[in-house]
Amino acid sequence: MTLLGSARDRREARAALLFLLPNLLGFLLFTAGPVAFCLAISFSNWNLQRTVPFQWIGLENYARLLSDPEFWLYTVNTVYLMAGMPVAIAGSLVLALLLSQRLRGITAYRTLFYLPSFTSGIALIILWKALYNPDFGPINYGLDWLIEALRVNHALASLGFQPVSPPEWLQSTHNLAALPVERVGFDPSQFGLGARDAIVIMGVWTAVGGNNMLLFLAGISNIPTELHEAAAIDG
Repeated sequence: MTLLGSARDRREARAALLFLLPNLLGFLLFTAGPVAFCLAISFSNWNLQRTVPFQWIGLENYARLLSDPEFWLYTVNTVYLMAGMPVAIAGSLVLALLLSQRLRGITAYRTLFYLPSFTSGIALIILWKALYNPDFGPINYGLDWLIEALRVNHALASLGFQPVSPPEWLQSTHNLAALPVERVGFDPSQFGLGARDAIVIMGVWTAVGGNNMLLFLAGISNIPTELHEAAAIDG
């Protein structure tokens, strides 16, 4: 029985390896291989656009990269755009908690919140470009109505401040961190809502109802009911 069992285990292991082989080869060919190649040539003078004698130059490329002001500008912009990730993850968890309730029609709500994940990127860009339009976009229309309804500018004028208006979104370089456009630093005149904030909002909206929400919802659904009952009793 032991020999039969070990032989069966070996057959199952070989079958599992055969099923995993395409994914493994794809990972090595399209992910691990290119990453290793790029890491290796980063220590050389290799250039795709010009023919030069190949030689190893150590950390010279990295030193030139760290001394380039544009690198730090792009890094700051990347970190700023990634600031929406914690908000998206927290929003996905809150949405999963809401959708885990046993309510009538909850399946339809789950489907509606996950639909943006099936929408192509081009369609989303066209949609949000229309939403952000400063002239006839619904976002600025709602903000303009809110400013008028709450008499915000009247209150600001009585306090000696300048009136406010809805942002220009994609046409503006303003941002909530007051980051200048062409250098790393702080510029109070750049404070406001602009293109970078518009991209962050669009990314958060897309991610909240996406795969993170689905994973949280699956995990919450697999929690035994006994734990929920114990938590309700213990407070």
